[in-house]
Amino acid sequence: LPEEWNNSLEELSEQFENPVDKECKIQVLIPVAGHQEGKNIYDTLKWYARQKNENGEALDPKTFELILFVNHPKDAQPDETLDEINRFKQDYPNLKVNSIYKALDRDQAKIGTIRKMLADLALKRQLDSGVESQDIALVSNDADCEGISDQYLSNFMEQFKDNPELDAVLGKIDWDPKAYAKSPLLYVGTRLFQYLDAINRHPDDSVRKHVGSSGANFAYKSSIYSAVGGYITDGEIGEDVQLGRMMIAARRGSDTYPIGYGKSKSVIYTNARRGVDAV
Repeated sequence: LPEEWNNSLEELSEQFENPVDKECKIQVLIPVAGHQEGKNIYDTLKWYARQKNENGEALDPKTFELILFVNHPKDAQPDETLDEINRFKQDYPNLKVNSIYKALDRDQAKIGTIRKMLADLALKRQLDSGVESQDIALVSNDADCEGISDQYLSNFMEQFKDNPELDAVLGKIDWDPKAYAKSPLLYVGTRLFQYLDAINRHPDDSVRKHVGSSGANFAYKSSIYSAVGGYITDGEIGEDVQLGRMMIAARRGSDTYPIGYGKSKSVIYTNARRGVDAV
């Protein structure tokens, strides 16, 4: 990585208070707009506090951690986002929540750059903690979640354990159901999109199977992220879609497909305000 980028990661990583736990299997990466998510972030984080294992018991907090990159453009006024994150930390002290904060220049305040900072920081954190041999999974999520399955994280752990050939798993995404009542056109359009996506995942012999990637619900191994060079922030398509395509290209010729599709337990319901506004 360029020296300037490495120096920036070094500076940001000083905000981590503790090393990665030796039993950690998943790092959840959440970009947080520090001037927009004050009303959402606490409720989003609560879903991770409710996580259970495959037996329905509380998920061991040593097995996962959250890394939040709170950011906003330098010329934007921050809201109560940081205060809400700190309130959550006080209310749920057993949960490992790492929050990194930085005000960014306008040319850096783009989701592709922010996701790359987050993922690169997670890898640096693994290296600095001496746990890189564990190949911890990184889970890309958003800050405006409306609901998560209570076995969301344990499901990813189980899929990677049972399918060691997988590099990544695409989780299921849906809008907050209340938005569909507000905008039936959004409902119809989304279900059509999901139907076409399902066709791509279940092709006949004449069509190559395709499971892609997303930024809102995607789990991938640290090793494959490092191997393909990480997120590309200046590509012609979204950084999240590009990452999946690089993984597929890297494994071309392999007997197995590198990206699996999440089961029903991998579902996330996300805030539909942007979709409703677009309609």
